Amino acid sequence: MKDSLCLDLAKRFCELSHDRLRESIFESDAGIPATDLAMAAYGEVLSEGILKRTSAGRIYFFHQTFLEYAIARWLSTHAGQAARERLFAELRSNEYLAGRIHWWPVVRQVLSIVDTAEVLALVRSLDLTNLPAFRAAVTGAVAREDDKLLNVVFTAARSANREFGDTLRESLESVSEALAPRAWEMLVTMLQEVDWWTAVKTAQSIGEIFSRWQNVIGDRLDEALSALEHRPLEGRAETNESTDLVGRIVERLAGTLLQPNSLHSLRRRYVTLGGATRLAIVELHLQPGVNNAAQRALRDIT
Repeated sequence: MKDSLCLDLAKRFCELSHDRLRESIFESDAGIPATDLAMAAYGEVLSEGILKRTSAGRIYFFHQTFLEYAIARWLSTHAGQAARERLFAELRSNEYLAGRIHWWPVVRQVLSIVDTAEVLALVRSLDLTNLPAFRAAVTGAVAREDDKLLNVVFTAARSANREFGDTLRESLESVSEALAPRAWEMLVTMLQEVDWWTAVKTAQSIGEIFSRWQNVIGDRLDEALSALEHRPLEGRAETNESTDLVGRIVERLAGTLLQPNSLHSLRRRYVTLGGATRLAIVELHLQPGVNNAAQRALRDIT
């Protein structure tokens, strides 16, 4: 009953939110049924601190993020379908867009809750060339366990400007284990396509995600290192582009116990790299758990 009550209250907050997200409403406007069951549930959510009541008779959820989640939960139900479709239509319309900015946090939550078929339909109803819409879609994508929405936003990012790519890249660093292999593939692709300064940040993101999810990404570090070697050069005379980017990846691997093939990939490039990157590779070979054969192979090079 508490869940039902919270969803009913979320509906009321949603209905009363027009030019801004309504953070509190009068208790008399909440529409709580005067039944023993409903009043008991209402008393419980108050005593548990989920809902709070002011001396002026207004009620509000304990945190705005929870309010946004509760509204998103209601919008994701069958009962909230009409309101959900109306909201997404308004967010695509230039006529309503400026007055609906406060709804984007709720939209992000909706896109992480609804099932796969529905989320794809909802995202198709948004204009992903609009940065707030794109950000909402990306947030929803990385919160899911399947990669279908992630593939949609990746396609959109590749045809947009740097800000869109940066938004996606930053979010890919925080993907779940289930999405890590696909996120890895996307980052490696981006590494070959983006400009120099974005490539620097992308290389760092690759190091971050590989360090965190090596167990599911597998023995694929060489893919990123090879991608660097095939990047079109931008003629930056002050640095060797490929070796500098390798260094950006390696610096994020500090403290990681790498698999033998990954260490082998680093050793193969050792003599071409700068002093700081070489030192980092030595330290990776000295990690507890690295086998003696890999350490001897590095000594033979140095």
